[in-house]
Amino acid sequence: MEKLDCPLFHIGQLAEKTGKTSRAIRFYEQRGLIAPKSRSENGYRLYDEKSLFRIEWIERLQEMGFSLNEIRDFLSSFSEKASGPQKMQELHTFYSSQLRETEQKMQRLKLLATELKHSISFLEICNSCNEEHGSAACVSCTRQTEKEDWPLLVSALVNS
Repeated sequence: MEKLDCPLFHIGQLAEKTGKTSRAIRFYEQRGLIAPKSRSENGYRLYDEKSLFRIEWIERLQEMGFSLNEIRDFLSSFSEKASGPQKMQELHTFYSSQLRETEQKMQRLKLLATELKHSISFLEICNSCNEEHGSAACVSCTRQTEKEDWPLLVSALVNS
């Protein structure tokens, strides 16, 4: 069976396919995150699909909050594993940890969304207030609930 050659991309083509700049791709290469498959006769870097997938993977990890240094360190640790099962266990551990952190972030964001909605509802009462009242009148407002029941996102600014 004849092995089909995978397409190779010049740096500009790889940049276009990933939405990155050529400069960013060279930076990734300098940081040890990707490597060209080979060089053309003219000395141009040629990248394969592995680099394309690696850049997409890096982008996902950055969306999770990882720095390029952290990604590089993970890749270094990953490449040191001797066997396939060890590498897969490393990935499993890494992704499990990230899933827990992502779910915790989502929970915090849900709480923040609830707090924002409560603050917006609270502030809608203020929209009907007479403009003659200065902001000092907000502190003694009788149209709202007790001051200790005010949303933190409002009271921290109005009651200061």
